[in-house]
Amino acid sequence: MVKGNWNLNWFEAVPGRSLPAKIEAESFDVASDVRPETTSDDGGGQNLGYIDDGDWMDYNVTVASAGVYTFQFRVANSYGNGVIYIKSEDGSTLGSVTVPRTYGWQNWTTVSTTATLAAGSQVLRIYANPGAWNFNWFNVTQGGTVQSPAVITFAALPNKAVGDGDFNLVATTTNSETPVTFTSSNPSVLTVSNASGVWKASVVSAGTSTITASQAASASFLAATNVSQTQIVTSATVAAGQKITIDPKRWYQLNNVSNGLDGLFDGITDVNVETGWGKVLPNYDAYYPCWTVKR
Repeated sequence: MVKGNWNLNWFEAVPGRSLPAKIEAESFDVASDVRPETTSDDGGGQNLGYIDDGDWMDYNVTVASAGVYTFQFRVANSYGNGVIYIKSEDGSTLGSVTVPRTYGWQNWTTVSTTATLAAGSQVLRIYANPGAWNFNWFNVTQGGTVQSPAVITFAALPNKAVGDGDFNLVATTTNSETPVTFTSSNPSVLTVSNASGVWKASVVSAGTSTITASQAASASFLAATNVSQTQIVTSATVAAGQKITIDPKRWYQLNNVSNGLDGLFDGITDVNVETGWGKVLPNYDAYYPCWTVKR
């Protein structure tokens, strides 16, 4: 006892659950702020819900013999992918698996992975990151094939300048079962998107952004180690004598011209251009921004 001034009625000591075995999720020994709820999964009973990023459940177990074990997890996920990590008492990751979207909090599926366990009494931590998935039970059986992390290859990125067009982001991986995804650390400099099934980057302004390639775990591979590359975007420069292509849509008109200025820059020089109705002015004012200047 480090500090007193409290009462104690009783405490209970129970042995760890023997593995191999099937363990109900809500029968954890210690957990973060997760909550049991009634399940509609086969067999009824309860499942754990309200599992957020970083939540965890600890289970005191006794492993009969050291070796590789297969873990099956019964899960449901209404939104995007989650990830389950199996961790040891010292925080080491023993195995991981992706929780796929099942389009409902009570639409259940079973995912599996493997972990190498030592013999004897130990605490296994089921760790969620990302969370936002429900958890009914997990089943541990002896044997299985040890999984290794996927390996991503993502080459260095050449410098870009403001005004450069969109470009593809390409990475290769040893895991063909799940896609490689990309994120940008600084969307004010560079944004990434995958609207058409191909990852593209778009230059926004001068600066630096870190582009990270990631890949979640699958049935055959553990999650890959993230690979990051630095993207440098420089300000646009114009060399002496270099022509600048004029985009008529970028003109800012200071005089009233209802038809715009497109006709002045369409390459046709032998016809009259009607810029719109308005009184005749001795002077015409307009300006054109050549590039974005960041102050």
